[in-house]
Amino acid sequence: HRSFFFSWIFLPFLFFSLSANKLPGYLLPILPPLTLWMGAALAERFTAAGAAGAQRLLQWVMAGSALLLLLISPAIVLLLPEALATGLGQALAEARGAGLWSQIVRGPVPLIAWAVLAGLAVLCIALALRGAMLQAGGTLVVSVAWVVLLLTTYLAPSINRVASMRTVTASLRDEGITARDLAVLYIHRNQTFGLGFYLEGLPREWQINS
Repeated sequence: HRSFFFSWIFLPFLFFSLSANKLPGYLLPILPPLTLWMGAALAERFTAAGAAGAQRLLQWVMAGSALLLLLISPAIVLLLPEALATGLGQALAEARGAGLWSQIVRGPVPLIAWAVLAGLAVLCIALALRGAMLQAGGTLVVSVAWVVLLLTTYLAPSINRVASMRTVTASLRDEGITARDLAVLYIHRNQTFGLGFYLEGLPREWQINS
């Protein structure tokens, strides 16, 4: 199964890496095989470790997952809108230009929401280390659902403002402008394809004759 998972992941990744026209969403189909591969690898480790070793490994995997979720969620909230708009490198450069903690505190997600996530993560870690794996797994699922709720509630407007062309195309439609009437110049290719998606046709590239 390893060669099957490798082919399923590597070939699409290679194809879209070499392609001149690509968007981040094109790589979403490689996530299911990547997840299956990770699950198969963990299952093999559990089998090789024996019952007691598998229990300890599962405890640390569960606790580590909760801790990782707690640590990376603020970074996702901070970087995601700008990363979608201009790329991850630019988002990281702008984030380094100011205090990371102060940006998180002043960000769209209220501190009480982060406190709830921290409480869930600590509870999950405590349950995992005590061996209550079913309860720890349930708490981890609730934690992930809480993060998704935060992203959709507090981050969607920011993403829509900086990374989506939905608002722009709505204004264009109100004016009766279609993709045939539109030409673009010096805008990011993600924005060009966003216009094409919502206007159901790619706008032309404006050619400048020197």
